[in-house]
Amino acid sequence: MLVAVAALLLAGAPRGYADDCPAGGPHDYEITVVVPATDDTDGLEHLVCSKCGDSFYRTVPATGHEWSAWYVDTPATCTSEGIEARVCAKHPQNVHYEYRAIPPLSPSGEHRFIEVSRVDSTCTEDGMVLYACSICGESHSEVLSALGHDWGDWETARESTEAEPGVERHACGRCGATEERETPPLAQVDVPKPDEPADSAPPPPDEGGKTPWYATEFFTAGPTRTDAVIVGSGLVVCVVVGGLSVPLAMQVAWLRRKQAEVRRTQGARYAAEHAVVDVARSGEGGEAS
Repeated sequence: MLVAVAALLLAGAPRGYADDCPAGGPHDYEITVVVPATDDTDGLEHLVCSKCGDSFYRTVPATGHEWSAWYVDTPATCTSEGIEARVCAKHPQNVHYEYRAIPPLSPSGEHRFIEVSRVDSTCTEDGMVLYACSICGESHSEVLSALGHDWGDWETARESTEAEPGVERHACGRCGATEERETPPLAQVDVPKPDEPADSAPPPPDEGGKTPWYATEFFTAGPTRTDAVIVGSGLVVCVVVGGLSVPLAMQVAWLRRKQAEVRRTQGARYAAEHAVVDVARSGEGGEAS
C-alpha cells in the first residue's frame, strides 16, 4: 500500500482542520493513503495530527477516465447487434476499454432484399439473379436452371432415295436451335435385263389394244418375300401393285420411281401408249390375278 504524507495548514475547515489544535495553532496532519483512488472507484485516506494525535478518515473521489471517442469494433447488421468501444488514455501501461451495443440496422431484425441484376437462363445455360439488402448491403444470388429445348415435330428435310438416306429435322420453338436425324434409304429394287426370260410370268392380258409391258420386282416385308411379276420385253411403263404384303408407302414409292424412269428413258408419249397392268402373286410359281 502506498502511503502519502503531507502537512496541511487549512483554516476554517471542518473538524480537524481548524486552528484549534490543543497543542496550539492549526493541526499538522500527516496523510496516509489507505485505499488509492482509481479511475473508477473512490479512495480512502487516514489523517493524524502530529502535534495532538487527532485523526480521522476521508474519502478521495475517483479520478475518472480520459476516454477516447467511441469507435465501431463490430459493425451492426440487419439481424444482429454491433459493438462500439472506447479506450482510456490515462494509463497506457494498463489499457482500459469500455464497450456498448449498437442496435440492429433493421427495425424488424430481418434483411430487406431487392433484385439488383438478372441474367435469364437459356435452353442450355443456367441464369442467375443477384439480390442485395437495401439497408445493410448484404447480398446473395439465386441460380435459374436451364430451360431445356422446346422441340417441335420432326419434319422431312430431304427425302430418302435408294442411293442415300433421308434427313429429318426439328427446331426449338424457344431459341431456334435445330437437330437432324437420318431416315433409312429406300429398299433397292432389282429389275431383270431385257434379254432375261421371265419364265414364271403370266400371259399378257388384253388391255384394249394397248401393248402391256412387264418387269419383275421383288419386295421384302419382314421375313416374307413377295414378288410382283410383270413380263414382256422387260421395260416398265407403270405398275399398280395390289394384293401384296408390302407397306403402302413402299408400293407408292416403287410406282413413282418406275414412272419417272420410263419418262426419263422412253418419254411421256411412250408411257401413255402402253397399258397399266395390275399383277399380284405370292411365292414362286404362283399365278397372276
